[in-house]
Amino acid sequence: DNRKDFVINFSLYEGNRYKVSNVSVRSNIKNLQKLDVSNLIEISQGDWYSSKDIDNSIKNITEKASQYGYAFVEVYPVIKKRTGFLDLTFEIEEGKKIFIDRIDIVGNLKTVDKVIRRELELVDGDPFNSVKLRQSERNVNNTALFEGVEIKLDESSDANKANVEVEVKEKATGQFSVGGGFSSLDGAIGNVSIKESNLFGEAKELSLALGISTRRQEIDLSYTNPYFLDKDIAAGIDVFNVRRNNKRYSGYKHNILGFRLRSGYEIVDDLRHFSSYLLLGNRIPNRIHAVRFKTF
Repeated sequence: DNRKDFVINFSLYEGNRYKVSNVSVRSNIKNLQKLDVSNLIEISQGDWYSSKDIDNSIKNITEKASQYGYAFVEVYPVIKKRTGFLDLTFEIEEGKKIFIDRIDIVGNLKTVDKVIRRELELVDGDPFNSVKLRQSERNVNNTALFEGVEIKLDESSDANKANVEVEVKEKATGQFSVGGGFSSLDGAIGNVSIKESNLFGEAKELSLALGISTRRQEIDLSYTNPYFLDKDIAAGIDVFNVRRNNKRYSGYKHNILGFRLRSGYEIVDDLRHFSSYLLLGNRIPNRIHAVRFKTF
């Protein structure tokens, strides 16, 4: 009536509810066993019909098929209604088998390509596998060098090939911190540290930490290469020097100089083994000299 507003009414008719009386699968994919597929279906005999459960089942079957290299498999739910019941059949049609033609990496202005490629579970020429594709995305994210990672599959490639595009968005990898305080043992305390987690764009880590107080000075230089000799072996070294002035309490000065060698490798997924070798020398002027060896 005010010529400004109007009301829209949607009339909905829900229809009758149906219970599922039978669920079956028809597939022409030889490698996709019926037993495997039945475990992926989220709707079973006696359930009320739910389009959400069917959609989830189709998604599960599609992902399972991709493990066998079928990137664009088609799954159709065929429904036959009876009074209060329905029969549900999932028909799976084999699509063409897809192979990775080329992997393109975009968005890495600083990080070199090999840092990203070594985290990918797929290489050029491999059959498409969505599970490995998602794992590759997680691997690249876990490097902590990027704000975002997105992997896209180009379905428009010729024949049975597809291109994969890995799009990354780099983030700042340098850190600088400064702090201060007071300790009843060491007096006034100050510390400065600087760290770069993507040295030369190769994911190598270099850090320098300096600490100074009334009775203590400390310097620590650390370097880590996560892929030593281009193998999945992390290697690093720490060089440190600590000077303590304990004359006021103990009547002597104490100087510690040493280094630590570190290495680690993956045994299985998410399980790694680390070892280190520590060599340090303790010097107390006019008193005692000692060198200690430790292996961890």
